[in-house]
Amino acid sequence: MRLPWVYLSEKVQALRGVFGMTDGMWIQRQIHKHDLYETCISCKEITGTPKTLDIEKRLYYIQGAGQLCRDCWEALYPLPEKKHDELG
Repeated sequence: MRLPWVYLSEKVQALRGVFGMTDGMWIQRQIHKHDLYETCISCKEITGTPKTLDIEKRLYYIQGAGQLCRDCWEALYPLPEKKHDELG
């Protein structure tokens, strides 16, 4: 059964065939990643931070807003550049 809202490229279709995956198995595997890991609230990419990890132990987490990926965190909170005299 092919779901109309799922787009799979020809390469992915070929790889699925090699590994013997059905449409349902492929969709389940993709959904499974989103179930385990947080999604960046800015760019919507999977962050690699487990949803079960306590927020006190997370990197790139904004309380009241949610989880960010490293790239979005660094875009929002850039590190200050050191002045030449501070380098020694």
